[in-house]
Amino acid sequence: MRFLYSPSQTLAMLIRGFYLAALALTIVPGTSLCQTGLNPGEHNIVVNGVRLWYEVAGQEAAGEAPVVYLHGGPGYNSYSFKKTIGSQLEKHALIVYFDERGAGHSERPWTRAYDMPTLVQDVEALRQSLQVATISIIGHSFGGTIALEYAAHYPEHVQKLIVLDGAADLPKVFDLWRTEIEQRYPREWRNALSTEKGKAYLQAVSGHDSCAISKAELAAETEVLHKVDGQAFHNWQQFHDQRYQQEQSAIDAASGLRNTGEIGSVYFGPDSQFPCYEFTAYDRLSMPVLIIVGKYDNAVGVEQMRNLADRLPHAHFDEFEQSAHFVYAEEPEKFANDVAGFLSRPNGV
Repeated sequence: MRFLYSPSQTLAMLIRGFYLAALALTIVPGTSLCQTGLNPGEHNIVVNGVRLWYEVAGQEAAGEAPVVYLHGGPGYNSYSFKKTIGSQLEKHALIVYFDERGAGHSERPWTRAYDMPTLVQDVEALRQSLQVATISIIGHSFGGTIALEYAAHYPEHVQKLIVLDGAADLPKVFDLWRTEIEQRYPREWRNALSTEKGKAYLQAVSGHDSCAISKAELAAETEVLHKVDGQAFHNWQQFHDQRYQQEQSAIDAASGLRNTGEIGSVYFGPDSQFPCYEFTAYDRLSMPVLIIVGKYDNAVGVEQMRNLADRLPHAHFDEFEQSAHFVYAEEPEKFANDVAGFLSRPNGV
């Protein structure tokens, strides 16, 4: 499965594009897509009927494109990244902290329009608003998916790409989760297999349909995580040292922002095809790519990140030895140095 757009999606996007072009001719200033350039500070633009927030900060480096940060979640925000590592990265590059639609300071669409083509178009609208020909991107977790899809659809507008513990192969992700759940909660997993969702998973496995298996696997795993301390499980997946999880929680509390769960319910709900997602447009990524993963990342896993790096024509694989899913929180100095070095070198490595 890939998100390079189907004919029906392409037609829908063309229609939406014509509509927005017409709308921009008649709508009052400040309510449609505006050109802000790279002015420092906070900005808001309206794209596809939704107000999107971003902040520009840092030092512009000659020959280097501004770096757009795409957060994970789905539905998290860019605040914690800025507070954790932003001041170090801003010494080396111009950073654009972007809150995706429905997340952080950005608006929630009343239509619940969170489909991947729309998220990709939001990034393209941001680039246009910045008035730059190219951007570099750091995509973390779910933001890594958006980053990959944007780079595949608009390779000419991406100078460099950093995929940070990204979600590039969801079937492998849920296979990893199943192994972890079986090991940590063996009794609960055995019990789950006797439930309706567990039986559906076993039936899907016998049918050898990878998409059906992935969706049924997620449903069975969710059944278990509802009966145990699911938050503790996710904390273990995402942080090698739980002290950093506590620091992250404090930053989240200070932000006043919260993940409403709305985007997650769209991407991981029973009707979603996202659990079947695999990035396959490797040949479209002609730019230098840095793949970063924590050695103890049990949320997406080292294997799928290594596989992604192996299949891309110009990728460098960078494994962090003391981190899990939030490498920029657990090894900030190495993260800042590795990212700054990648951005400063012409070919990235």
